[in-house]
Parts: sequence; structure tokens; C-alpha cells
Amino acid sequence: WWNDHVIVPCTSVARFQRFINWVSRKRMSIIPNFIDPDRLRCAVSRERAREQLGVSQSSFLVGTIGTLEARKGFHYVAQAVTELRRAGENVQLLSVGPQEESYANTVRQFIDKHSMSDHIKLLGRRADIPEILRALDCACLPSLREVMPISLLEAMGAGVPALATTVGGVPECVRSEIDGMLVPPKSSDALMKTIKIWVDEPETVRRMGVQAQNSMRERFAPAVLVPRIVDIYQRLLSR
Repeated sequence: WWNDHVIVPCTSVARFQRFINWVSRKRMSIIPNFIDPDRLRCAVSRERAREQLGVSQSSFLVGTIGTLEARKGFHYVAQAVTELRRAGENVQLLSVGPQEESYANTVRQFIDKHSMSDHIKLLGRRADIPEILRALDCACLPSLREVMPISLLEAMGAGVPALATTVGGVPECVRSEIDGMLVPPKSSDALMKTIKIWVDEPETVRRMGVQAQNSMRERFAPAVLVPRIVDIYQRLLSR
């Protein structure tokens, strides 16, 4: 109540501030998260990036970047990839990020139960995100709850199309069938169907990756969004 102005990254947070914290529309602006695309520069080739990860050069590689915890819904994409492997599709899956131990143990039990240790890998926390993005065909975020995920912006900036759920600010980040594909949360079947389409249509994946990179630079770069934040401060200080 005492703030002069509130900046939120997406509509869902604006709704929360409006109806839970009683912040008036006049004192609130929606400015999405942003990334510096220069941080994503990678000198490593796709082939070398995959070699370093121990990933087949010919497989369709899906990656999730973020904390391995229940709200991120990793088990839904793990189930999707398992079903695709059973159907004969050459698909692999990586999880990159810190791990919530009890949930990670549950995922490991699933991997062991279905003999998927060669195809689903939990890499843990990594510092080589640009190299990992270079290796991916698809960045997946099967979350049950989100705000405005930086990981999707980074994937888009690296030219990797996103497969994500319609939660929080994700639909304001990823434009379905343009930058990637949006599916309902808690649906392994929807994830599986989209991955299968992308496996069969590499040109679609390439086109969406190019569009995702252009979209990030046009909509989520510091040069686009920082001036809007500066303008808010200048208007407030001028009072």
C-alpha cells in the first residue's frame, strides 16, 4: 500500500497484486523479465556440446532447465519421453538445475523402474547453460505454477523453441505455434504428441527456433525494457 509504484512481470502477478494486495491499476505496470542475449553466446558446436553431455548426435534432445521440484512437473515430460521411446522414437531428456532431494529421488525411481537411465539424465546444477542450450532441440517447461520464467527467455535467446504449459506468465512469453508450443499442465499426453510432431518435422523446429530468437530480441531484451523501468523512476522522482 505504501509503495509509489509496483512493477510486475506478468498479468497473473498483476491480478494478485490488484485483488490480494489492493494495488490500484494506476500504481502498477507490467514489465516482463528480460535477459542479455550476449550472455548466451556459445563458441562450441552443436556436435561438440552433445559429445560433452554424452548425448547421441541423432537423437531429438529435450531439456528442462530449472530446479527439479514437484511444481516444475518434470515427471510429466519424463513419462512422455518414456512412452515415445517405447514407440521407437529416438528421444532423450535432460534435467539441468538444483534438485529438491525427495522429488529427485522419486524421479530416479521412475527412471530405474522403466530402464531409462541411458535416455533420461539428471545433470544437477551446471554453469555451462549456453553450451547445454546449443545441444537442445527443444526447451521444455512442464510446470504446474510459474511467473515469468527466465529459463524460457534464455532458450528463446539461444534459438531453441519452447514447449511449455499454459500457467502464470508463460503465455505472455511463448506464443504458441510461433515461438514454440503451449499445452495444458499435468498432461503427459499433450507433451508427447507435440514432441512427436517436432521429431517428424525438423523444419518446423528450426523455423520456431529462429522466430523465438527474433521474438526475444524484439520483446525481452534490456534495450527494449530497461527504458520503461527508467521512465517510471523518472516520473516518480519528478513529483
